[in-house]
Amino acid sequence: MPLVGGGLMMSTIENQQMVWIDGYQGSGKTSLAVRIAHDLLRRGYVKYCISNIPIVFADRLEEVIPTGSGSQIRLNCVVVLDELGKFLKTGRDVGDFAAFLRKLNVILIGPSTEEPASAFR
Repeated sequence: MPLVGGGLMMSTIENQQMVWIDGYQGSGKTSLAVRIAHDLLRRGYVKYCISNIPIVFADRLEEVIPTGSGSQIRLNCVVVLDELGKFLKTGRDVGDFAAFLRKLNVILIGPSTEEPASAFR
């Protein structure tokens, strides 16, 4: 079952390919991120899910099979990066990482109590 009223949110995520979920500890940020990842997989928008936290339906990195070749390689996956703010601290981190992810058709979902660099927001 899709997220109730989630159509606009999902299309925004598909277009932007990066989302930061902010909130207090224990507020459900990670649960929402996992649910969004599940919906992206269910709808066939991506083929794989990778995460730095245990998720029942997540794939192991070595199971992800890229498509294409050369500069046309695509991973077609969603990455749930819990506590994203700890990893993307500077604008340069965000710019380089975002460009890399878009080229590979990777959607990044980052629940975090720490704010990532302002370029991400």
